[in-house]
Amino acid sequence: MTPQLPILGIDLGTTFCCVSYVGADGRAVVVRDLEGGETTPSVVFFNGSQASFGRRANARRHDLTNRVFRFFKRDMGVPAARLSGKYQVLGFDYQAAGLQALLLRYLRAGAVAHFVQAGLLAAEAAETAVIEAVITVPAYFQEGQRRETRQAGQAAGLRVAGIINEPTAAALTYGATLEKEQTILVFDLGGGTFDVTVMRTGPGRAEVRASNGAFELGGKDWDELIEQYIKQEYRQRLGRPVPDELVWQVQDAALQAKIALSDAPQAQVRLDGGAGVLELTLDRAAGAGFAFGKPAGAGPAFAFESRSQDLLTKCRTILQLVLTEAGLGWNDIDEIVLAGGASRMPMIGRMLAQESGRALTLARPGFSYDTAISIGAARYASQQTAVTDVVAHSIGIELLDDAGRPFVEALLTKNTPIPQAVFEDSFEADAHATLKVYEGEGTAVRDYPRGPLGVLQLGNPAGPVRVRLSQDAGGVVQASVSYDGQTVEKTIEPFGGSLNLSELSRRVQAVRLELP
Repeated sequence: MTPQLPILGIDLGTTFCCVSYVGADGRAVVVRDLEGGETTPSVVFFNGSQASFGRRANARRHDLTNRVFRFFKRDMGVPAARLSGKYQVLGFDYQAAGLQALLLRYLRAGAVAHFVQAGLLAAEAAETAVIEAVITVPAYFQEGQRRETRQAGQAAGLRVAGIINEPTAAALTYGATLEKEQTILVFDLGGGTFDVTVMRTGPGRAEVRASNGAFELGGKDWDELIEQYIKQEYRQRLGRPVPDELVWQVQDAALQAKIALSDAPQAQVRLDGGAGVLELTLDRAAGAGFAFGKPAGAGPAFAFESRSQDLLTKCRTILQLVLTEAGLGWNDIDEIVLAGGASRMPMIGRMLAQESGRALTLARPGFSYDTAISIGAARYASQQTAVTDVVAHSIGIELLDDAGRPFVEALLTKNTPIPQAVFEDSFEADAHATLKVYEGEGTAVRDYPRGPLGVLQLGNPAGPVRVRLSQDAGGVVQASVSYDGQTVEKTIEPFGGSLNLSELSRRVQAVRLELP
C-alpha cells in the first residue's frame, strides 16, 4: 500500500508561485519546480494545444504569434462576459481560473517528480497518485474568487484540502519560531495583491483579529510607474510609440529597474530596437544623485519614491483601517512582519517605521519573502485546528424597509471569527419570496454593482421564516431557510461566476505540458 503523501502548501501568487510541504520530521521542505527554481513565475505560454510555464514561458514572450498570459490572478471571479475573450485559446475561454488550473497542473507535476526522487512515491504510481494541497489566496478575496481557486485546483488534478489566506500563512511560518504569544501585524505586498492582517500568534498557531486589503494593488503597479516613464521617454526621444515587439522588453526592464532600486540609489535602463537605442537613468529618491550630464542643481528626471506616493497612500490607508477594525494601536503590536516580494522596496519599510514609530526587522532567520507563504500553507495543512481566521467581507441579505424599499442588512459581519461564523434569525417573508445574499459592506442595493452573491428560491413561505447563514474556513457560504416545518438549503454560488468544472477539467487535462 502506498503511504500517504504529505499535503502540499501552494502559494499561488500573481507573479510567482511556490510549493512546500512539512516532512515526517516536522521540517518544512520547499519543492523546486521542474526547472530547479524555488519559485515559478506565474506565466503561461500557449503554442497551439501545448503550454509551457514559468521561466520557459517567459523566454517565449517575444513570440507575437502565440498567447502569453501573466497577472491573470487579478481576474479571478470576474465573469467571462466582462473579459471579452481575454483568455480564449483555440476557441475555448479558459477564464482566469483555467489558467490558474494549468499553472497548478504544472506545479503538481513538479511535486510528483520531487516525491518520486525523494523516495516518497513509486515511479509507477506517479500518474495516479492522489496529491492533496492547501492553496493560498489574498485575505481580501471574495467568496467567488475563493471558489474559483478551489475549482482551479480540482481541474488541475489536485485534491484541495483547504484554502488559507496569504498573510495568515506567512504568520504561521513566522510564529513557528516563537516561544511565546505575540500580537503581530502582517504587511503582505505581493506582485498583484495587498493585505494587512493583525493576529495573535504562538508556536504553530494564529488567531486573526482583523484583515483588509486590495486585490488590485501590488508590485505590478510600481512596475507600471516605470513602464509609463520608459514609454513616455521613448516617444519623446525617438519620435514614435514603443513598437509591439518591444512591449515585453519594456515590462521586463521596468521590473528589473524596480528590483535594482531596492538595492541601489540608481538603476540603468537600456532599450535597443525599433527606432533606435534608449538609455535612461532612474533614481530611487529625489536626492539620490544626478545622472551624468544634468546641470548643477537639477533634480532627477525620474524619482521612483516620489512617483509612488499615491500607491503608498493606498497602503497607509488600509494599514490604519485594519488597526481601527482590530481595536488596537501601535503600542499593542509586538511585531511587524513583512511578506510578499514587493515589500523589499525600501520605501515600504520606511513608511511602516514612520507609521509605527519603531525600527523594523527586515531580515529574519528562517523567514523568506519568497517561501514564507507556501511554508505557512504547508504548516496549516499539517495542523488545521491551530488557525482561526475571520470573515473577509460582510454577508447580508436583502430586506424591505417600512416603505417597501430594498436594503441590505449584514448578518455575518466582517472580521467575525471563522469557522464559528454562523448567524440565525427570523424574518417576515412574502409569498414566493427569494432570499438574495450579498457580500460587501454597503447598505444600499446600488452599493453592489455586480448584484447579489447568490439567491435561494423559497417557494411559498407567506409568513415568518428562519434564516441561517454560515461561512467555512475556505470562504464557502451556506444559506438555509426554515418555514412550515421544512428547510431549504443551498451553497451560495456567485451569479455569472460559476464555472463548468467538468468541462474545464477536461480542457485543462487535454493540454500538453511542455516540460523541461
